[in-house]
Amino acid sequence: TLSLHDALPIYSKQAAQRWEQKKRTLLEIESGKVLLTGTVSLTDFAEKYLDYAESRFTPKTYSEKKLAFRLLFKSVNRELDVSLLHQGDVLEHLQQQYEERSGCSANKDRKNLISAWNWAVRYIPEFPDANPFMTDRFPETRSPRNVPSEEDFWKVHDVAESEQDAL
Repeated sequence: TLSLHDALPIYSKQAAQRWEQKKRTLLEIESGKVLLTGTVSLTDFAEKYLDYAESRFTPKTYSEKKLAFRLLFKSVNRELDVSLLHQGDVLEHLQQQYEERSGCSANKDRKNLISAWNWAVRYIPEFPDANPFMTDRFPETRSPRNVPSEEDFWKVHDVAESEQDAL
């Protein structure tokens, strides 16, 4: 059954209509009225991509990709068919990441999810072409990196060498 709690937050008539359509489709699938063939859930998609990514990327990059999916599944039903994922839902999720973490973190998740979707379009049969993760980027606050002068580098180097010799 549909509950008001499942619908919140809804910010527009269009968002409400998307939610109703998704819920109606999910209920039809669960009841067996609609038999979907060749569909891929978000979980299936994530597992296939992460299996691929584990052997292709550094552990740090792979960890970033896993985190992006883990956080996405806190906002979006992991069993949702990929064709039902809407850009508005993705924007809500990334907006939440922007508010809770940072613009840089939200953009990093966005980048990893876009990459995963693009991979799936190439390698998973009948995967939808329209990438719902192609949202606007979020503002970022960048801090300049402190690069010591050559003189400071040699001072630290000389101290480190003399300390090492003393041991």
